[in-house]
Amino acid sequence: MCDDPLWIMISPQSCLQQLKNMILMNTGLIGKKEISTLIYRMPVAVASSLTYQKIHIKSDQHVSMMFSYHRSIGSIYSMELCVKLQDVGGSSSSSNNVEEMQNSGAGEGIPFLEIGRARSPSFNAFVAPAQNAEIPDRRPFPTVHVAYPEGMADGLADSFEEDEIENDSGEET
Repeated sequence: MCDDPLWIMISPQSCLQQLKNMILMNTGLIGKKEISTLIYRMPVAVASSLTYQKIHIKSDQHVSMMFSYHRSIGSIYSMELCVKLQDVGGSSSSSNNVEEMQNSGAGEGIPFLEIGRARSPSFNAFVAPAQNAEIPDRRPFPTVHVAYPEGMADGLADSFEEDEIENDSGEET
């Protein structure tokens, strides 16, 4: 979904606002931009292949369900999220200065390498294994891939109905 992601570390979140703040903090946009739309690109097994559904993340319950679902997949370690940004207190904007930002710490005491900037506010986030201690089966936690491709609005559903699911596989149904 994104050709040039930014890789960061984040901890599993159960609160929508905390997840949004973590994304903004790690892209250096906190106080400059706000996330108006957050979408999870959910992998779904169909026959012998995968297809993807877009799920609008609108509440704390959606965030918890998203992490829980993705933890249960086991064989897929990349979680893709798409964000639509807008100026703080302003209108929606697809332009930003991500290329000029410096990496900030992704979590307390979690080191990570300096990574080249993406052309859009896109990033891939890894959850540190030490943060999995509270997970009973102790499987590696999936990574989170947040993408904001050019023309993202064209790929998003026009409606924001609660629990809306959109086929994102590229195949006709």
